Amino acid sequence: MEASLAVALVVLSVFLHGGSGRPPIPNDEPSNPPNNQIVFYKNHQRSNGYQFEYVAEDGSRRQEIATLEDRENETEPVLHVKGTYEYSDGDGRKYVVNYEADDKGMKHEGDIVPPREKAWSITP
Repeated sequence: MEASLAVALVVLSVFLHGGSGRPPIPNDEPSNPPNNQIVFYKNHQRSNGYQFEYVAEDGSRRQEIATLEDRENETEPVLHVKGTYEYSDGDGRKYVVNYEADDKGMKHEGDIVPPREKAWSITP
């Protein structure tokens, strides 16, 4: 379960600390983003995981499903997270990123993410 928890914490950290996928704001632009209200939010907690979704006023959105899965030769379930997020830049171009993470690492693909041959992994 420790590896699963580590994956979950990494995924959460990426999204809370700059993993929004948005390009960095150059120093000559204002650093305060406009007020962007959440217009739709759904969150379901289950005994074997969770599911949530939100849509913001500017049209950006995120969906994520996490499930604890039993695996052969494992004593505890493994957290499997799958999701997508999307947003538009200032010119109206839409960006979409899909991701998946479990005890073996994280895979992602999308408009702003270079394709990877192999998922990276976390070494306990």
